[in-house]
Amino acid sequence: MRDMFTHKITTPHHWNMIMTPTAYTRAQLDYDLVVGNVTVTPAYDPMCATVTDGCAPAAVISAEKLRDHDVGAAETTAIANVLHNDNR
Repeated sequence: MRDMFTHKITTPHHWNMIMTPTAYTRAQLDYDLVVGNVTVTPAYDPMCATVTDGCAPAAVISAEKLRDHDVGAAETTAIANVLHNDNR
């Protein structure tokens, strides 16, 4: 888990705060304020295990390409292939 503003490895507490951004101001989410200078053990978002297999992206897609008449079909095919090959 990483802080979205600094890209530093963050704690589960800070991660949960980031995942509910409407509950906190940008100032309240400040890495140095919440985490400080403690050593943080790297960890994955707990949702990773349920969404993907090991938090590796299955594909990277572009919403802009989906709407593009020249490349939209290929982007849609890429999404379809990932879904078709997913056992879930």
